[in-house]
Amino acid sequence: MADFTKTEFVAHETVIKADWLNALQDYVLTHAGPAGKDGEKGEKGDPGAAGKNGATWFVVAAAQSAGGAAPSGAVSGDFVLDANGKVFKVNASNTLDDTTVSIKGAQGAQGEKGDTGPQGPKGDKGDTGAQGPQGAKGDTGATGPTGAAGKSVKALSLTKDSSGAITGGTLTLSDDSTVTVTVTTAEA
Repeated sequence: MADFTKTEFVAHETVIKADWLNALQDYVLTHAGPAGKDGEKGEKGDPGAAGKNGATWFVVAAAQSAGGAAPSGAVSGDFVLDANGKVFKVNASNTLDDTTVSIKGAQGAQGEKGDTGPQGPKGDKGDTGAQGPQGAKGDTGATGPTGAAGKSVKALSLTKDSSGAITGGTLTLSDDSTVTVTVTTAEA
């Protein structure tokens, strides 16, 4: 028989080289006998323990209320569905407790955003609103600048014709400027 003693070590661990494994395989194949026949079938084992019963549903024809007696045969953990569709759970003292039964599945993925709908028609014009109240009287405005000084008449000189009728004249103003006076005669 070949020597299969492990002789190489790396960091305190045994290393088995591929040529060693090949030699071992060859030895087993050449020196081992054929596989034996299957053994006899063993005896049948004992039956397993009875499984735990699941919750039972009781459907009753009358309305129920929490704290009421459970239907005959119901045990803790069973459910009762009454005539109004309300669900109760049987508690350890064999009375009914309010309960919520959810059979909602997992939420689906959010759908894609839909297309924008067409613009709706323009709404009717609204009624004119009521007139608002009159505003408060405004403040008196600032006094304007003083105007330029006016001119006054300093003298009036009239001219008569040969008949003694006044035909014109000259006004002398306060700044010594003069203005010609024209006289027109109107028939009475």
